[in-house]
Amino acid sequence: MWRRLDAPQHDADTRLSGLETRMPLKVMTAGCDDGEKSRLESLVRAAIGDRSERGNWSVSLVRIGTKLSTRLEGPSPALRDVSFMVTEEQLQESLLGALRDAGLVTPHDESGAEGPTPNETQRNAHVCGTCANAFVVLFESFPEEAERTVPVACPHCWQLNRVPVGQWAAEGEEYRAEKA
Repeated sequence: MWRRLDAPQHDADTRLSGLETRMPLKVMTAGCDDGEKSRLESLVRAAIGDRSERGNWSVSLVRIGTKLSTRLEGPSPALRDVSFMVTEEQLQESLLGALRDAGLVTPHDESGAEGPTPNETQRNAHVCGTCANAFVVLFESFPEEAERTVPVACPHCWQLNRVPVGQWAAEGEEYRAEKA
């Protein structure tokens, strides 16, 4: 379930309102026969992996001679309108390269292990810039993961504050604020 933190909390059970829906990974092909479409789609799905659960993804593949004109759109700003020309053999590695450049490939991914998930729960204390009450932001992260600043609603006054969370939590909007 995907939730946003910038909506007021009404009670403990409806802590976060404004559910977001995510479209699954969309792979579009042109100039390919059915067998090739299936093969290309499986290469794309293998490269994107479970990241497709954390945002909207679109990959467009157009066969031009022996090459594939590839356009990648992902949830990260670094994955907006990424385009390249590759052979079928280079497709998966090129997609992983784009993910690596966007900071979405971890050493766990590189080892070939399946299903990377964060393994450290963070509980960072903050003070609201408006009401001066303390609150904590909870999120999961990878060891030594880069941080990104995100908007978080103060659980006391609902004013937005900008706080750092791990890159993985920021990309998937997987964080929440609680009263301290």
